[in-house]
Amino acid sequence: MKSRRESTRAPWPVSSVLWVGGTLSLLIGPVGAWVSAGPRLRIPATPVDLVNSVYARHWLLVQEARDFIPAGESYTAIAGDKDDEMLLFMLSSGVLFDRVALPTSLWKVPVVGADRARYVISFGDERPAGPARLVRRFADGCVWERSGAPP
Repeated sequence: MKSRRESTRAPWPVSSVLWVGGTLSLLIGPVGAWVSAGPRLRIPATPVDLVNSVYARHWLLVQEARDFIPAGESYTAIAGDKDDEMLLFMLSSGVLFDRVALPTSLWKVPVVGADRARYVISFGDERPAGPARLVRRFADGCVWERSGAPP
């Protein structure tokens, strides 16, 4: 009978030891940077926080505006930049699904009929055309109610 010290397995070949050592040496840099940076894991405030901070600002504005636009009412979104306007409208149509979404522009092309929207979500300091009453101001924009919006 063989003792515990005696084994029938051959020792690791040198090439295996070199592969394991090389692999571990490649991990030292990233692991060291990760450990030195401290914990970066956090619960995002919006679904798009960790993707793009601009998207997160739009999302938060739409979330805040939701409480000031009644269900079933029509709304549109405006912004100084047409790309921001399109993004704000697309995000709002997902959050405000029980309201009637009327785009002001799509892919930088103005859309006829957006002036029929009763409520306007404004990113930045944009004011809608025509008579409108400020409903609520937020950090990144506001909600306006048009008084003469046709049905």
